[in-house]
Amino acid sequence: MINEIPNKSKNSFIIILILFGSFIFQITILRHIWGIENISRIFNFIILLSTSAYASYCLIKLKTTRKVWLAYIIPAWLIIIGTITNISINVLQNFSLLGQFGFALPWILFLMMPRIVDKGLVNYQILWRYSYYLMLFIVITGLFDYYIIYYSGTSTRVLNTPYGVFLAGKFSILHMIEDGLPHFRFYASFAEPGSLGMMLLPFIFYSFLYKKYLGMFILGMGLYFSDSLGAFISLFLLVILFILFRRKGKTNFVFLILCSTIIIIIGIGYVWPAITEKYEEKGVSRITREESFKRGINALPDLFINQTFGMPLSSTTKEAEQNELYTGTNFIPLVYLQYGGIVSFIGFCIIVCFSIYDALWILSQKKVIDIEDYIVAVSLVIMIPFLFQRMTIWETPLFALLYFPSLLKRELG
Repeated sequence: MINEIPNKSKNSFIIILILFGSFIFQITILRHIWGIENISRIFNFIILLSTSAYASYCLIKLKTTRKVWLAYIIPAWLIIIGTITNISINVLQNFSLLGQFGFALPWILFLMMPRIVDKGLVNYQILWRYSYYLMLFIVITGLFDYYIIYYSGTSTRVLNTPYGVFLAGKFSILHMIEDGLPHFRFYASFAEPGSLGMMLLPFIFYSFLYKKYLGMFILGMGLYFSDSLGAFISLFLLVILFILFRRKGKTNFVFLILCSTIIIIIGIGYVWPAITEKYEEKGVSRITREESFKRGINALPDLFINQTFGMPLSSTTKEAEQNELYTGTNFIPLVYLQYGGIVSFIGFCIIVCFSIYDALWILSQKKVIDIEDYIVAVSLVIMIPFLFQRMTIWETPLFALLYFPSLLKRELG
């Protein structure tokens, strides 16, 4: 049984390889920018097979608490069973959908982590450091592209990806508007500026707590140019949590009341009007997300009854939209309902709820906690707004590698 998370353990070569490979082949779209899609498919296929085998082994050998089983292990298996079953059925009808199995990869990795932690094969503090420098590299190279495209007049190339058509530099992409010019929003190497903003926030907080102020400035520039409304909302939430839940020692009650009052005044007087105005400026993007969400909520009864085991899958969004029950990808819990049916949907909701609950429990502690655990707790709470977009931190291998070890510490107490 896992007794604690060893802080001095070393990372196995496989874990480091998965971390770096995740950034290149899964989290970002560098594989498309660099034209290494075939290498990406081979890497993901090998990782999928090897991790699936080990996750099955872990199911038999793992000895942990009932809390961990009920809150994380069983729900993760529900996600995998639901998605793998529906994807397999669809692949038998359309072999081109084989790549959809990658949807389950982060959760298979997630199921490996309790035993990997128990064996001392992971040091998540070091993984946080590696990830910070990887994000710094992604933003710096992206800003370099951003500068030479806008200020040096360097031409770009048109890049067709499964996520849309973009203008690409050497390390990043930009949205192409109707006249063929690049849009101002900063994507770096992410498929959406909102996804970039989401990924930046934990590492901005990391650089602040570790006093890496130059890195924080660079990442902050990336956040600013992303112009992500969800990221700005979450940044405000981050500031609130940092003020109300300090990492060291007890929080003075009078200080808590005073700060809460100031935050409410600032929020009502300045932040909320600014957010509302920015939201209204979103135009077509705002309307699309609103309609997608409403359509998804209205379709829930039919999805539960008629698509119990998941919807028919398509290789393109245009094909998927021909199904009247397709609700888009702007509300991630419904994506799990479409991919893996009720089983997958329930598993995802359980993990999200328990992870946020455990994050709040970590923040409520009156003892000094590790910086990484503090970052995990704050980050998971501020990720709530991102449930209303195409990708959340839960869909990435980073949730297993960086976040889950801290949640295990809480659950195993």
